[in-house]
Amino acid sequence: MRQPLKSEALQKLRELRVPVGSVIDVGVLSGTEALIAAYGDCKHLLIEPVAEYAPRIARIYG
Repeated sequence: MRQPLKSEALQKLRELRVPVGSVIDVGVLSGTEALIAAYGDCKHLLIEPVAEYAPRIARIYG
């Protein structure tokens, strides 16, 4: 049996009106599209230990 995709699970949480005030994304690298799509209206705390990825992350989350 196929399990739900991350994007499907996040959308279900939105449909169920599970309260989310902030999103913590560890290992951002190039962004987490499913989190942006589901919770773009929430504050995102982005954690990425590789400093060289900072410009790319800034462009995505701009």
